[in-house]
Amino acid sequence: MTFWNFLRDRKLILGLNLGGLVIVLYILSLTQQNQVWSWVVANVWLVPLGSYVVTEYTRSYRFYQQLTQQIKQLEEKYLLAEIIDEPDFLEGQLVFDVLQQTNQAMYTHLRQARQQNREYQEYIELWVHEIKLPIAAAKLTLDNSPNSKEKTNLYLEIQRIENYIEQVLYFARINETTHSFLLRPVSLETVMQQVIQQHARVFIYKKVKIELSDEVAREVITDQKWLEFILNQIIGNALKYTAVGTGVIQIAVEETNEYIRLNVTDNGVGITSQDLKRVFEKGYTGENGHHLSKSTGMGLYISKKLADTLAIKLTIRSTPNQGTTVSLLFPKTTEMSL
Repeated sequence: MTFWNFLRDRKLILGLNLGGLVIVLYILSLTQQNQVWSWVVANVWLVPLGSYVVTEYTRSYRFYQQLTQQIKQLEEKYLLAEIIDEPDFLEGQLVFDVLQQTNQAMYTHLRQARQQNREYQEYIELWVHEIKLPIAAAKLTLDNSPNSKEKTNLYLEIQRIENYIEQVLYFARINETTHSFLLRPVSLETVMQQVIQQHARVFIYKKVKIELSDEVAREVITDQKWLEFILNQIIGNALKYTAVGTGVIQIAVEETNEYIRLNVTDNGVGITSQDLKRVFEKGYTGENGHHLSKSTGMGLYISKKLADTLAIKLTIRSTPNQGTTVSLLFPKTTEMSL
Protein backbone atom coordinates (compact mmCIF):
# COMPACT_ATOMS: atom_id res chain seq x y z
CA MET A 1 0.00 0.00 0.00
CA THR A 2 1.52 3.30 -1.12
CA PHE A 3 0.97 6.63 0.63
CA TRP A 4 -0.97 8.00 -2.32
CA ASN A 5 -3.29 4.99 -2.32
CA PHE A 6 -3.84 5.56 1.38
CA LEU A 7 -4.77 9.23 0.76
CA ARG A 8 -7.03 8.31 -2.16
CA ASP A 9 -8.97 5.81 -0.02
CA ARG A 10 -9.56 8.58 2.53
CA LYS A 11 -10.25 11.42 0.11
CA LEU A 12 -13.74 12.01 1.52
CA ILE A 13 -12.67 12.67 5.09
CA LEU A 14 -9.63 14.67 3.96
CA GLY A 15 -11.79 16.68 1.55
CA LEU A 16 -14.29 17.49 4.29
CA ASN A 17 -11.53 18.62 6.63
CA LEU A 18 -9.83 20.80 4.03
CA GLY A 19 -13.18 22.17 2.90
CA GLY A 20 -14.05 23.05 6.48
CA LEU A 21 -10.72 24.81 6.90
CA VAL A 22 -11.29 26.87 3.76
CA ILE A 23 -14.73 27.92 5.00
CA VAL A 24 -13.35 28.97 8.39
CA LEU A 25 -10.54 30.96 6.79
CA TYR A 26 -13.05 32.61 4.45
CA ILE A 27 -15.26 33.60 7.38
CA LEU A 28 -12.26 35.03 9.19
CA SER A 29 -11.36 37.08 6.13
CA LEU A 30 -14.92 38.45 5.93
CA THR A 31 -14.75 39.54 9.56
CA GLN A 32 -11.46 41.29 8.74
CA GLN A 33 -9.59 39.39 11.44
CA ASN A 34 -5.84 39.73 11.74
CA GLN A 35 -3.90 37.36 9.46
CA VAL A 36 -2.25 35.95 12.57
CA TRP A 37 -5.59 34.45 13.51
CA SER A 38 -5.87 32.80 10.14
CA TRP A 39 -2.37 31.41 10.51
CA VAL A 40 -3.12 30.10 14.03
CA VAL A 41 -6.40 28.51 12.92
CA ALA A 42 -4.76 26.88 9.89
CA ASN A 43 -1.99 25.37 12.02
CA VAL A 44 -4.36 24.23 14.76
CA TRP A 45 -6.46 22.56 12.07
CA LEU A 46 -3.75 21.09 9.84
CA VAL A 47 -1.21 19.84 12.41
CA PRO A 48 -3.59 17.37 14.11
CA LEU A 49 -4.94 16.36 10.69
CA GLY A 50 -1.42 15.72 9.38
CA SER A 51 -0.49 13.81 12.55
CA TYR A 52 -3.62 11.69 12.16
CA VAL A 53 -2.83 10.92 8.53
CA VAL A 54 0.80 9.99 9.23
CA THR A 55 -0.10 7.87 12.27
CA GLU A 56 -2.89 5.99 10.47
CA TYR A 57 -0.74 5.41 7.40
CA THR A 58 2.15 4.09 9.52
CA ARG A 59 -0.07 1.66 11.41
CA SER A 60 -1.82 0.50 8.23
CA TYR A 61 1.43 0.14 6.33
CA ARG A 62 3.03 -1.96 9.08
CA PHE A 63 0.00 -4.24 9.37
CA TYR A 64 -0.41 -4.88 5.63
CA GLN A 65 3.34 -5.20 5.17
CA GLN A 66 3.33 -7.89 7.86
CA LEU A 67 0.46 -9.66 6.09
CA THR A 68 2.24 -9.55 2.74
CA GLN A 69 5.58 -10.80 4.05
CA GLN A 70 4.17 -13.60 6.19
CA ILE A 71 1.78 -14.91 3.53
CA LYS A 72 4.75 -15.22 1.16
CA GLN A 73 6.82 -17.13 3.73
CA LEU A 74 4.08 -19.53 4.80
CA GLU A 75 3.72 -22.86 3.04
CA GLU A 76 0.36 -23.45 4.73
CA LYS A 77 -1.33 -20.14 3.93
CA TYR A 78 -4.33 -20.92 6.14
CA LEU A 79 -2.13 -20.49 9.24
CA LEU A 80 -1.77 -16.74 8.62
CA ALA A 81 -4.39 -15.83 11.22
CA GLU A 82 -2.45 -17.79 13.85
CA ILE A 83 0.78 -15.80 13.58
CA ILE A 84 -0.14 -12.19 12.81
CA ASP A 85 -0.39 -9.62 15.63
CA GLU A 86 -3.74 -8.02 16.33
CA PRO A 87 -3.64 -4.44 14.98
CA ASP A 88 -4.58 -1.40 17.06
CA PHE A 89 -6.67 0.44 14.46
CA LEU A 90 -10.24 -0.14 13.37
CA GLU A 91 -9.72 -1.15 9.75
CA GLY A 92 -6.99 -3.64 10.68
CA GLN A 93 -9.10 -5.08 13.50
CA LEU A 94 -11.93 -5.73 11.05
CA VAL A 95 -9.55 -7.59 8.72
CA PHE A 96 -8.08 -9.46 11.69
CA ASP A 97 -11.54 -10.54 12.91
CA VAL A 98 -12.49 -11.78 9.43
CA LEU A 99 -9.26 -13.80 9.23
CA GLN A 100 -9.91 -15.30 12.67
CA GLN A 101 -13.47 -16.31 11.76
CA THR A 102 -12.31 -17.76 8.44
CA ASN A 103 -9.56 -19.68 10.21
CA GLN A 104 -11.99 -21.09 12.77
CA ALA A 105 -14.40 -22.17 10.04
CA MET A 106 -11.54 -23.85 8.17
CA TYR A 107 -10.46 -25.78 11.29
CA THR A 108 -14.03 -26.94 11.89
CA HIS A 109 -14.29 -28.16 8.30
CA LEU A 110 -10.86 -29.80 8.56
CA ARG A 111 -11.82 -31.68 11.74
CA GLN A 112 -14.97 -32.96 10.06
CA ALA A 113 -13.02 -34.04 6.97
CA ARG A 114 -10.42 -35.83 9.10
CA GLN A 115 -13.15 -37.60 11.05
CA GLN A 116 -14.82 -38.74 7.84
CA ASN A 117 -11.46 -39.90 6.50
CA ARG A 118 -10.77 -41.89 9.69
CA GLU A 119 -14.18 -43.54 9.48
CA TYR A 120 -13.61 -44.36 5.81
CA GLN A 121 -10.19 -45.83 6.51
CA GLU A 122 -11.45 -47.86 9.47
CA TYR A 123 -14.21 -49.28 7.28
CA ILE A 124 -11.78 -50.14 4.47
CA GLU A 125 -9.42 -51.91 6.89
CA LEU A 126 -12.33 -53.81 8.44
CA TRP A 127 -13.61 -54.75 4.97
CA VAL A 128 -10.15 -55.96 3.90
CA HIS A 129 -9.89 -58.08 7.06
CA GLU A 130 -13.36 -59.58 6.53
CA ILE A 131 -12.95 -60.25 2.80
CA LYS A 132 -9.73 -62.17 3.41
CA LEU A 133 -11.63 -64.82 5.40
CA PRO A 134 -13.75 -66.18 2.49
CA ILE A 135 -10.71 -65.92 0.21
CA ALA A 136 -8.70 -68.05 2.64
CA ALA A 137 -11.60 -70.52 2.78
CA ALA A 138 -11.71 -70.67 -1.03
CA LYS A 139 -7.97 -71.38 -1.18
CA LEU A 140 -8.34 -74.10 1.44
CA THR A 141 -11.09 -75.71 -0.62
CA LEU A 142 -8.85 -75.61 -3.68
CA ASP A 143 -6.01 -77.22 -1.73
CA ASN A 144 -8.25 -80.19 -1.05
CA SER A 145 -9.37 -80.46 -4.69
CA PRO A 146 -7.75 -82.63 -7.38
CA ASN A 147 -5.09 -80.93 -9.44
CA SER A 148 -6.30 -79.56 -12.76
CA LYS A 149 -5.87 -76.65 -15.09
CA GLU A 150 -9.09 -75.15 -13.75
CA LYS A 151 -7.71 -75.34 -10.21
CA THR A 152 -4.56 -73.46 -11.25
CA ASN A 153 -6.61 -70.83 -13.03
CA LEU A 154 -8.77 -70.34 -9.94
CA TYR A 155 -5.64 -69.90 -7.81
CA LEU A 156 -4.36 -67.24 -10.19
CA GLU A 157 -7.68 -65.38 -10.13
CA ILE A 158 -7.77 -65.50 -6.33
CA GLN A 159 -4.25 -64.11 -6.24
CA ARG A 160 -5.34 -61.24 -8.47
CA ILE A 161 -8.22 -60.56 -6.08
CA GLU A 162 -5.80 -60.53 -3.15
CA ASN A 163 -3.57 -58.08 -4.98
CA TYR A 164 -6.48 -55.72 -5.66
CA ILE A 165 -7.50 -55.93 -2.01
CA GLU A 166 -3.99 -54.96 -0.92
CA GLN A 167 -4.11 -52.03 -3.34
CA VAL A 168 -7.35 -50.83 -1.75
CA LEU A 169 -5.85 -51.07 1.73
CA TYR A 170 -2.67 -49.17 0.90
CA PHE A 171 -4.50 -46.61 -1.22
CA ALA A 172 -6.58 -45.79 1.87
CA ARG A 173 -3.38 -45.30 3.87
CA ILE A 174 -1.16 -43.26 1.54
CA ASN A 175 -2.68 -39.91 2.50
CA GLU A 176 -2.63 -40.46 6.25
CA THR A 177 -1.46 -37.45 8.28
CA THR A 178 0.39 -39.83 10.60
CA HIS A 179 1.88 -42.66 8.57
CA SER A 180 1.59 -46.16 10.02
CA PHE A 181 5.03 -47.37 9.06
CA LEU A 182 7.68 -48.93 11.29
CA LEU A 183 11.30 -48.23 10.39
CA ARG A 184 13.83 -50.90 11.22
CA PRO A 185 16.61 -52.91 9.54
CA VAL A 186 15.05 -55.11 6.85
CA SER A 187 16.74 -57.90 4.90
CA LEU A 188 16.17 -57.41 1.17
CA GLU A 189 16.70 -61.14 0.63
CA THR A 190 14.03 -62.04 3.19
CA VAL A 191 11.48 -59.68 1.69
CA MET A 192 12.24 -60.87 -1.85
CA GLN A 193 11.86 -64.50 -0.83
CA GLN A 194 8.46 -63.73 0.72
CA VAL A 195 7.30 -61.90 -2.39
CA ILE A 196 8.53 -64.67 -4.69
CA GLN A 197 6.75 -67.24 -2.54
CA GLN A 198 3.48 -65.33 -2.91
CA HIS A 199 3.86 -65.49 -6.69
CA ALA A 200 5.18 -69.08 -6.73
CA ARG A 201 2.22 -70.52 -8.61
CA VAL A 202 2.55 -67.88 -11.36
CA PHE A 203 6.29 -68.59 -11.68
CA ILE A 204 5.52 -72.28 -12.05
CA TYR A 205 2.53 -71.78 -14.35
CA LYS A 206 4.39 -69.44 -16.74
CA LYS A 207 7.72 -71.29 -16.29
CA VAL A 208 9.50 -68.02 -15.51
CA LYS A 209 13.02 -68.27 -14.09
CA ILE A 210 14.10 -66.18 -11.11
CA GLU A 211 17.74 -65.19 -10.61
CA LEU A 212 18.88 -63.63 -7.32
CA SER A 213 22.39 -62.25 -7.00
CA ASP A 214 24.36 -62.85 -3.80
CA GLU A 215 24.37 -59.11 -3.09
CA VAL A 216 20.63 -59.27 -2.31
CA ALA A 217 21.58 -60.38 1.20
CA ARG A 218 21.73 -56.76 2.35
CA GLU A 219 19.84 -54.80 4.98
CA VAL A 220 18.16 -51.43 4.51
CA ILE A 221 16.28 -49.20 6.93
CA THR A 222 12.62 -49.18 5.87
CA ASP A 223 9.15 -50.49 6.64
CA GLN A 224 8.94 -54.19 5.76
CA LYS A 225 5.20 -54.34 5.00
CA TRP A 226 5.25 -51.28 2.78
CA LEU A 227 8.35 -52.52 0.96
CA GLU A 228 6.74 -55.93 0.50
CA PHE A 229 3.70 -54.28 -1.11
CA ILE A 230 5.91 -52.27 -3.49
CA LEU A 231 7.91 -55.34 -4.53
CA ASN A 232 4.68 -57.33 -4.92
CA GLN A 233 3.50 -54.83 -7.52
CA ILE A 234 6.87 -54.85 -9.31
CA ILE A 235 7.20 -58.65 -9.42
CA GLY A 236 3.52 -58.99 -10.39
CA ASN A 237 4.02 -56.64 -13.34
CA ALA A 238 7.21 -58.43 -14.40
CA LEU A 239 5.37 -61.75 -14.40
CA LYS A 240 2.37 -60.27 -16.19
CA TYR A 241 4.40 -58.99 -19.13
CA THR A 242 6.89 -61.82 -19.66
CA ALA A 243 6.28 -64.68 -22.06
CA VAL A 244 5.40 -68.22 -20.99
CA GLY A 245 8.42 -70.53 -20.99
CA THR A 246 11.06 -67.92 -21.87
CA GLY A 247 10.61 -65.34 -19.10
CA VAL A 248 13.52 -64.49 -16.79
CA ILE A 249 13.44 -62.09 -13.82
CA GLN A 250 16.78 -61.00 -12.40
CA ILE A 251 17.15 -59.38 -8.99
CA ALA A 252 20.42 -57.66 -8.12
CA VAL A 253 21.79 -55.07 -5.69
CA GLU A 254 24.30 -52.31 -6.33
CA GLU A 255 25.84 -49.98 -3.78
CA THR A 256 27.09 -46.39 -4.09
CA ASN A 257 28.27 -43.87 -1.53
CA GLU A 258 24.72 -42.60 -1.09
CA TYR A 259 22.40 -45.43 -2.09
CA ILE A 260 21.72 -49.13 -1.99
CA ARG A 261 20.04 -49.88 -5.31
CA LEU A 262 17.74 -52.89 -5.79
CA ASN A 263 17.15 -53.73 -9.46
CA VAL A 264 14.36 -55.97 -10.72
CA THR A 265 14.88 -56.75 -14.42
CA ASP A 266 12.67 -58.79 -16.74
CA ASN A 267 12.92 -59.75 -20.42
CA GLY A 268 9.28 -59.03 -21.16
CA VAL A 269 7.51 -56.87 -23.71
CA GLY A 270 8.97 -53.62 -22.35
CA ILE A 271 7.35 -50.20 -22.21
CA THR A 272 7.15 -47.59 -24.95
CA SER A 273 8.81 -44.22 -24.37
CA GLN A 274 5.39 -42.51 -24.41
CA ASP A 275 4.02 -44.81 -21.70
CA LEU A 276 7.23 -44.73 -19.66
CA LYS A 277 6.69 -41.05 -18.88
CA ARG A 278 3.30 -41.77 -17.32
CA VAL A 279 3.62 -45.15 -15.59
CA PHE A 280 3.30 -43.58 -12.11
CA GLU A 281 0.12 -41.65 -12.92
CA LYS A 282 -3.05 -42.75 -11.15
CA GLY A 283 -5.14 -45.06 -13.32
CA TYR A 284 -2.77 -44.99 -16.29
CA THR A 285 -2.53 -48.42 -17.93
CA GLY A 286 -0.71 -47.69 -21.18
CA GLU A 287 -0.61 -49.80 -24.31
CA ASN A 288 0.38 -53.02 -22.53
CA GLY A 289 -2.38 -52.63 -19.96
CA HIS A 290 -4.97 -52.20 -22.69
CA HIS A 291 -3.90 -55.00 -25.03
CA LEU A 292 -1.96 -57.61 -23.06
CA SER A 293 -3.70 -57.80 -19.69
CA LYS A 294 -6.42 -56.35 -17.54
CA SER A 295 -4.93 -53.58 -15.42
CA THR A 296 -6.26 -50.89 -13.07
CA GLY A 297 -3.19 -48.67 -13.38
CA MET A 298 -3.12 -48.25 -9.58
CA GLY A 299 -0.29 -50.57 -8.49
CA LEU A 300 2.65 -48.40 -9.56
CA TYR A 301 0.85 -45.21 -8.55
CA ILE A 302 0.40 -46.43 -4.97
CA SER A 303 3.93 -47.89 -4.94
CA LYS A 304 5.39 -44.53 -5.95
CA LYS A 305 3.46 -42.75 -3.21
CA LEU A 306 4.64 -45.23 -0.58
CA ALA A 307 8.23 -45.10 -1.87
CA ASP A 308 8.25 -41.29 -1.70
CA THR A 309 7.05 -41.41 1.89
CA LEU A 310 9.80 -43.88 2.80
CA ALA A 311 12.41 -41.73 0.97
CA ILE A 312 12.94 -44.52 -1.57
CA LYS A 313 13.59 -43.34 -5.11
CA LEU A 314 11.57 -45.51 -7.50
CA THR A 315 12.60 -45.42 -11.17
CA ILE A 316 11.85 -47.40 -14.34
CA ARG A 317 13.81 -47.79 -17.54
CA SER A 318 12.67 -49.98 -20.41
CA THR A 319 13.21 -50.93 -24.03
CA PRO A 320 10.25 -52.25 -26.06
CA ASN A 321 10.51 -55.98 -26.85
CA GLN A 322 13.63 -56.33 -24.70
CA GLY A 323 12.55 -55.82 -21.13
CA THR A 324 12.19 -53.51 -18.15
CA THR A 325 14.26 -52.65 -15.08
CA VAL A 326 12.63 -51.21 -11.99
CA SER A 327 15.04 -49.74 -9.45
CA LEU A 328 14.56 -48.91 -5.78
CA LEU A 329 17.22 -46.60 -4.36
CA PHE A 330 17.43 -46.80 -0.57
CA PRO A 331 19.33 -43.84 0.92
CA LYS A 332 21.91 -44.75 3.52
CA THR A 333 20.68 -41.78 5.55
CA THR A 334 16.91 -41.98 5.49
CA GLU A 335 14.70 -38.91 5.84
CA MET A 336 10.97 -39.56 5.85
CA SER A 337 8.36 -37.47 4.01
CA LEU A 338 6.26 -36.79 7.07
